[in-house]
Amino acid sequence: MSIQLRDYQQELLDKCIKSLKGGCKRPLLVLPTGGGKTACASELVKRSYNKGKSSIFICHRQELLNQTYKTYMKNGVTPDYNNPIQIASVNTLVRRLDAYKEPDVIFVDEAHHQPGSMWATVANRYSNSTIVGLTATPCRLDGKPLNKFFDDMIEVITTKQLIERGYLSPYLYYAPSTINTNELEMSSNGDYSKESLANASFSNRIVGDNIEQYKRLADGK
Repeated sequence: MSIQLRDYQQELLDKCIKSLKGGCKRPLLVLPTGGGKTACASELVKRSYNKGKSSIFICHRQELLNQTYKTYMKNGVTPDYNNPIQIASVNTLVRRLDAYKEPDVIFVDEAHHQPGSMWATVANRYSNSTIVGLTATPCRLDGKPLNKFFDDMIEVITTKQLIERGYLSPYLYYAPSTINTNELEMSSNGDYSKESLANASFSNRIVGDNIEQYKRLADGK
């Protein structure tokens, strides 16, 4: 049993392997949501396992743990407590770092969270491990850079290209129109500041507008 990789997924893996062979130890793989990051990771896990290497795939939500497990199984990879292939939540792993031998490879899901304290604790504790990051959004709203944690960024396809090739559905995007933008202030990272959003009662207004606009645009569809 195995997953048949799409051409862009294979390209992503090829460039990741080339990066690692070129001396990088912490490449960041960028793939839009729905592009199959977990499928790519499961293939890298399988290849590393076949070379006798151990790995841990780290998630931050239970839903992602379940999704990763199902993808692993679909690709013929069987994680359990007694073999070198592990899947863990970052919350659990941080509390049990001393219970696990340092893996050869760590896969970090939603890797834009890496500057967070728990993720940094894992990276510091397993400092000799190769780390492969996975994300759809290689940037953070707080402006913290990722180059402290990753030494290469690999991107092979955009959301627009995935839609054009039929891998993602096209969409229509609607935004609320009841917000008084005169009350909003920009922060240093180019987004509206949390303080001005709170002062403008942004969240209350947008929830109310969502219900009205859903009834207008999508009710019964």
